[in-house]
Amino acid sequence: VLSNLIDETLQIQAAKQAEIEVTDADIDRTVARVAQNVNQTPENLAAFLKSRGSSIRSIRRQIHGEIAWSRLQRAK
Repeated sequence: VLSNLIDETLQIQAAKQAEIEVTDADIDRTVARVAQNVNQTPENLAAFLKSRGSSIRSIRRQIHGEIAWSRLQRAK
């Protein structure tokens, strides 16, 4: 888990340094798509994650890192 958090942080920092922006709307769309893939609403997904000891916040951060990293790689 710690390794993943470090990776996410580095990905977000590298993208920010390259002036690549990831908006809340970008993250919201991905959360909605993930929820839809498991036949849930984003709200139900958040409740499910909370019941399992996780949170929608951690998933949003992971998605932020993935989008940022993907955009950085495409830019280079």
